[in-house]
Amino acid sequence: MGATCPAELGPLLRTAASRAAVRILLGTAIKYAYEDIRIWAHKRFRPYPGLASDEQAIGQFRHWARQFCPTS
Repeated sequence: MGATCPAELGPLLRTAASRAAVRILLGTAIKYAYEDIRIWAHKRFRPYPGLASDEQAIGQFRHWARQFCPTS
């Protein structure tokens, strides 16, 4: 037979599991953000950036998004 736990522990265990999952996900997000900061710090604006052959969708998105950029 399997062990059982009192009904009062159910919500407590679910809360503990949820908090543990949140800590793991938040820690992972922070880790990747810190890694990306190095990239963001060295980015330069290029009005016509080169795209690889499989990045056509990015070019189409940039063309669409340009309508929302202020003209200067």
